[in-house]
Amino acid sequence: MVIAIESAELQGYVCVFPPCEQQFQSKTRRVPRGDSMRLIKRAEKGLTLAAGGLHNVIQSVNKYKPNPSFTPRWSDKPLLKSWQKSKPTLGWPRTTDSLCPNCVIEARESIISGKQDVSVLINEKVGEIKAQIIERDGEVWMVKDCPIHGHFEDMMAIDVKFLTHIEKMFPGRDIDAHNDEKLHNHGTSTIKYGG
Repeated sequence: MVIAIESAELQGYVCVFPPCEQQFQSKTRRVPRGDSMRLIKRAEKGLTLAAGGLHNVIQSVNKYKPNPSFTPRWSDKPLLKSWQKSKPTLGWPRTTDSLCPNCVIEARESIISGKQDVSVLINEKVGEIKAQIIERDGEVWMVKDCPIHGHFEDMMAIDVKFLTHIEKMFPGRDIDAHNDEKLHNHGTSTIKYGG
């Protein structure tokens, strides 16, 4: 079979295919349809469930007979196993610690201008307020009230399902911070986890 190509770039070239159409058709692959596609999907689902079950079995065996944890050079303590890590309260509604954005700006400006010492950030609760994390109209919001500057609302996520997934993926807190009291000392905002 001979086909002439009409393309401007390939003007004058000719493509020659095998003369027998049966040879060409025998090399094509059939795509599974209907029942065979459902069978493949069920097999994939079964393999996924089996792999998840095997993972859970291995995790529980590791819990009761764990290998020693790795201790990096930068830490005195070994790294935590996944089942040893703690997690903060997740989901919503929930209460969390937050900052008033205007109080933070005012504190920063007064420290830079020399009106206050930087130690005010360690010794006082500058701009710290409680906030509520809530779901509203399929979105996640942080709602907070400062006694000085009033009401603030910050959107955290436009998709509740996505943020739920992200929070479930959180692996847990790292080892407790240690041997660096001066480095991690930030008053009430002190870093509590990580080497």
